Amino acid sequence: MTMEQNNDINEPRKILHPRGEVIGIGTFKIKKSAMLKLEIPRLSFVLIKEADASFIAVCIHLQTDGYGKTMEYAILDMIDNAYYMLKENFLNSCREKAWESLEEWFQCDNWASELWNAYHSVQIEMAKQGRPTDNFDILEQKLESLERRLGKLELEESESLKKRIAKYKNAMSLQYGMVGEEAA
Repeated sequence: MTMEQNNDINEPRKILHPRGEVIGIGTFKIKKSAMLKLEIPRLSFVLIKEADASFIAVCIHLQTDGYGKTMEYAILDMIDNAYYMLKENFLNSCREKAWESLEEWFQCDNWASELWNAYHSVQIEMAKQGRPTDNFDILEQKLESLERRLGKLELEESESLKKRIAKYKNAMSLQYGMVGEEAA
């Protein structure tokens, strides 16, 4: 992996890999399914633009690729390949052996170290540009929004409940009042 230096501090560096320019990073989760009822850790990938303008998405943990004429197709192909690889591993091996294989795939060899270096370089470039490399801020904003909505709903429900209690109290006092008037 190499990095092209820029004299303009505001322009991002190009991060070059033997397979092309590293243009993005990401993570994905293989969810539990009927075929794969396991908790698989979150997986990371780099997105590479090849010289012919096609794309490769490389899952660093599993060292499996996805290819496409667009970034989206490359990423989806990589996720499909990762799912297939994991499914085959766990369906065709005893559980303990399958977990051992997965752990071996996660180990860093020279190839994986090069991919991780590219991943981290993209993270730093994005951070220098003030761009998030995860969705934590988005999730935090959504949680805060949900908390505000919940508080508003609780307040509305509380007000509604207070009105219903007052209505029942009035009905009860009217009823008692009617009973009291009859008794008088």
